[in-house]
Amino acid sequence: MRNQLSRLFLLFLILIVSACSLSRQALKPDPSERSYYHYILAIEAEFERDWDEAVKQLELAVREDPDSPFLKLETGKVYLMMDRTDDAIRIAEELMKENPDYEPALLLLSKLYTSRKEYEKATEMYEKLGQIDPDNTQNHLHLAVLYKLDGKQDMAIKSLKHVIEVDPYNVMAIYYLGKMYVETEDYESAIDKLSQAVRLNPSLWDGFFMLGIAYQEVDDIDNSISSYEKSIDLNRHNMDIKKRLIRLYLKKGDVDKVIDLLSGISEE
Repeated sequence: MRNQLSRLFLLFLILIVSACSLSRQALKPDPSERSYYHYILAIEAEFERDWDEAVKQLELAVREDPDSPFLKLETGKVYLMMDRTDDAIRIAEELMKENPDYEPALLLLSKLYTSRKEYEKATEMYEKLGQIDPDNTQNHLHLAVLYKLDGKQDMAIKSLKHVIEVDPYNVMAIYYLGKMYVETEDYESAIDKLSQAVRLNPSLWDGFFMLGIAYQEVDDIDNSISSYEKSIDLNRHNMDIKKRLIRLYLKKGDVDKVIDLLSGISEE
């Protein structure tokens, strides 16, 4: 009896959530009750990690309601869990042909293409997502990373600037922009952005590390040392930071600090 009540309650929730989800997307009418039955069985199979049964039930649900993008997308996600990437891509691409602006399919495809290092295709998906929802900062962050992987530094910087325009306190966007400025040798801009990033997040050890590099490149040794020291306080086992600090301590003739740092390394 308790198990039956549990299933009825689950069915009630599924009906409400899915109906709301589909109405928000302005897609086809709600799936039939029969398709929901198979969908519930698929959920139960997923809880049991019985992926073969889950995909079987989802395929039956899609057969009952072939116009449901939601059910097709769920099938693609299960294929992904089964490492059947080709099948997941096939379903997502079919959804894209049926509804080019269906964001969940675009997002799934972008992740699938990225996982297969098909960066050009992944970039195309994120560009479409950016056009559909310009204020989604997460998508623009992913796009910046893909531009960088493709060697398009200017486009990456443009995407990061857009994120900061939408969300001026987005620490990761500010940090990555500062890091990009270091890589493009615009050290003054790098110092400005990285200083802002570590003010917003004082536990960002790699922000202090990149800031140390930027200061070092403009020969500001004191600020470089200070930044590296803050970075090493947050990440004590990073040998690259320690080596850089040793070189700067020697440059300043601060032998005692070199000895202290080396002693700490030998004790680890």
